[in-house]
Amino acid sequence: MQHTQHIGCIFDLDGVLVDTAVYHYKAWKQLANSLGFDFTQLQNEQLKGVNRIRSLEMILNWGVFKNLWNKKKSWPILKIPGT
Repeated sequence: MQHTQHIGCIFDLDGVLVDTAVYHYKAWKQLANSLGFDFTQLQNEQLKGVNRIRSLEMILNWGVFKNLWNKKKSWPILKIPGT
């Protein structure tokens, strides 16, 4: 009798078989930190169900606004005569 060997692979791209959320969070956080801003777990929760491209856009938008706000806080306050 001849035996046939079956080989297979299972790909889990959406976290159904293995919970990969923590690894996604760590990767997004590392990216944000390398760009000079923080990425919180609360923000990460907002990415559930969002594709990776849109997630990247959202994270970059959060970072831009945080960076602008931090820079704005250090801007000198100018007193305009007559105001």
